[in-house]
Amino acid sequence: MNAKIRDQELHQMLREFAKYSVRFLRKKEQLGGTIPLKLRTSAVPNGTAYEFRQDVEPNFSAFVASHKAEIEKAIEYKALAKYFNSLKVIREHRQVWLHPDFPFNFLSKLLEKTGRVKYNSQKFIMLYGAFENDLYSTKVKLRLIAPLKNFQSEVKNIQLADNLVIRQLENKELNELWRWDPLNPNIDHFGADLLFEPYKLVFDVQFMKGQVFDIPEKQKTMEDVVTALRIFKTGLVGYNFFLVWPSECRPLRGIYDYNTNIRFNAFAKPYLGTKYELSVSEGKAFTRFWKKFKSADIQPIHVAISRLSHGDERETAEDQLIDLMIAFENLYLPDAEGELRFRLSMRASCLLEKDDAGREEVFSLLKDAYDIRSKIVHGASRSKVDRMLQKVGFSKLADLSAELQQYLRMSIKIYLNNPSQLKADALDRRLLSKR
Repeated sequence: MNAKIRDQELHQMLREFAKYSVRFLRKKEQLGGTIPLKLRTSAVPNGTAYEFRQDVEPNFSAFVASHKAEIEKAIEYKALAKYFNSLKVIREHRQVWLHPDFPFNFLSKLLEKTGRVKYNSQKFIMLYGAFENDLYSTKVKLRLIAPLKNFQSEVKNIQLADNLVIRQLENKELNELWRWDPLNPNIDHFGADLLFEPYKLVFDVQFMKGQVFDIPEKQKTMEDVVTALRIFKTGLVGYNFFLVWPSECRPLRGIYDYNTNIRFNAFAKPYLGTKYELSVSEGKAFTRFWKKFKSADIQPIHVAISRLSHGDERETAEDQLIDLMIAFENLYLPDAEGELRFRLSMRASCLLEKDDAGREEVFSLLKDAYDIRSKIVHGASRSKVDRMLQKVGFSKLADLSAELQQYLRMSIKIYLNNPSQLKADALDRRLLSKR
């Protein structure tokens, strides 16, 4: 084992500190000192629900903390603290995520792994190895985990890239995350999402030590996955938060500063729309679609993509229709000149349908939708809008929007396959060729 140890002096000092501290705490226990107890809650799956079981276990962290001041007087602690603070690797990489009370957190974790106040050399070697590997690594590895709301699939894993997957977590993983106090479902809805939403978007990332972790950049990748899902097929899917979790040092969880665990989005969305479901074949197809989506230049149609993606989140059907028509304009009116209503309807109908009957249907749909949108934005009453809807064969705005969404998805997918087809001159040439 010694051959694998990089810093023999640090290993020896930490071992001597651990041995001394365990002997000291053992003596305190023998003299009548009691180890506090704490409740440990575990979530156990029971069909589609969870049972919450509570067990009593020793609170070694509290026991160690109660004797911290006495242990700090020992020569073993002073020598370790002095050497630890002098390490070049810590100064160079500004490893500020190490908890200032690292030796005591290490000691608490060692006792927790052992299960009693006794020094266990095998447990020490395991913990020290994980710590030293992380200390001398040039990179920090983190895992971003977002519970997907309103999502279901026939497959457990949908692998989008080597470091990006939609999957179900093992129960052990769920409990490890859930036991982090701020995620307790008895406190807020974030813990409930973590437990009761079966699928998680998991993104493994890494960055060089000393560099700033660019959270917005990583978050954008996760938001892109949600956007791609919404373009791929009908259904409302999203997430309310994600965790940033140190995936490589699980044996040392609790030693690291709690600031390495982050959650976002303070306001939860219900995501009560159409259930988003992927079959086995759709899961494979979406993996291919994701690769195409990420490699495409979507800047020219980013407005259309954004409006489609967020349309289902709108509180009113009027806002959703406005979003959809803005999206169609972004796709089919890049030149934005002339009689927009007519040009939009003609271009879209000619691209989306092959026969005259189909083109006429799309032309009428978009022309009518454009008129209704105009009435809405100019303050028409709801009764007037309803009369217009009935005249063109729809009982409510949501039905019109649902049909528009399908054609909008088709349009975006055509762009992703061949962007040149949605250039203004190409659309107009297609119109001329159909005459």
